[in-house]
Amino acid sequence: MESIPFEAGWQSFHRSLETNLRINREMLRVLLRTRTEKRLRLLRIKAILMLLSPLVLLIPVTVLDFHIRTTPAFLLSLVVFLGFSALTYLWNL
Repeated sequence: MESIPFEAGWQSFHRSLETNLRINREMLRVLLRTRTEKRLRLLRIKAILMLLSPLVLLIPVTVLDFHIRTTPAFLLSLVVFLGFSALTYLWNL
């Protein structure tokens, strides 16, 4: 006879625990999804900026109409600079 109230109390406790677990799982699922979406959005923006970064060097050259002299020293320094820039750019991809 004493186990019937105990069982009823246990079952109500079990129901409330199941409800809390379901709510917690749903909250965790929503949090993980929003953080993932935010992280993906930031990664996409960063990738676009990294892909467009070489244009930062090309735009002033084309807009300001620089006069480039093709001396051997200039060509050597240009090859070294572009090689280093390409290596750094590819390394960041």
